[in-house]
Amino acid sequence: MGFFKNLFRKFSQPEPEPMASNSLDISISSECYEVKPKQQTSEELVMADIGGYQSLSGGYVTYSTFKVSGISPKTNRKNTRQFKARDEDDAIKLAVEAGLREPFSVTPVPNREATENQLNYALSLGAQFPADVCFDDISCIIDRIVSEDELPPHPGLVSWALDSGIFFSRFANQEKLIGIMLRQLQGEDKWTFYSYLVYCEISGEEASDGRIETFYDSLQEYGKQVEGRPDLKKSFNENDRSNHYTKIYKTTKQWLVDHEII
Repeated sequence: MGFFKNLFRKFSQPEPEPMASNSLDISISSECYEVKPKQQTSEELVMADIGGYQSLSGGYVTYSTFKVSGISPKTNRKNTRQFKARDEDDAIKLAVEAGLREPFSVTPVPNREATENQLNYALSLGAQFPADVCFDDISCIIDRIVSEDELPPHPGLVSWALDSGIFFSRFANQEKLIGIMLRQLQGEDKWTFYSYLVYCEISGEEASDGRIETFYDSLQEYGKQVEGRPDLKKSFNENDRSNHYTKIYKTTKQWLVDHEII
């Protein structure tokens, strides 16, 4: 019976008295406020030097937009296509690759215009920019302010991009231009560039014109190897290129070590 007595006592004990009225009553509340970065440069952002090229379609980009009319072999009738190219000759080359044939007529048309939402957001960031910016320009301006990296890219990197036929805005910063190059470069050129970026990350050097490096030929050879390795290419993520756990990053780093580049 002792067990049941103790059990009865346990459940029959009076509830504790409520706390005295002079006890502290603490409530915590929090609110979050979005803090927008503001342009730190006192004037318009410095643009990359692209050697005097001026887009025929407006804006501050390294390309123009062309409408090219030619003859379609399938229908033997006139067909019009739109291409981004440096100049009219390049636009015609693209038309030929697309299957059109002579005679051609080429007309520059405006580049994609900046949207009202883009312009309003840029102004809310305190951005200063020319009135004739295009869509890609204002996108890069916003990116430079939000990322708090308002400096232009390294001139050497710009030179490499231009020689590679990369389309970009002069308002792109270093990181933006690197991302654009990784998206637009194809084949072994892409992987050569990637291996150079891994080298820069590990060595602490700023990415510039990797073609002047004494080991550039070795990087090109590695680029050819990666182009023939679907497993490495599949592991690459251009939005997370510095992920140290991907197969391509580990392989590239080890290759650089084995060849005494780092």
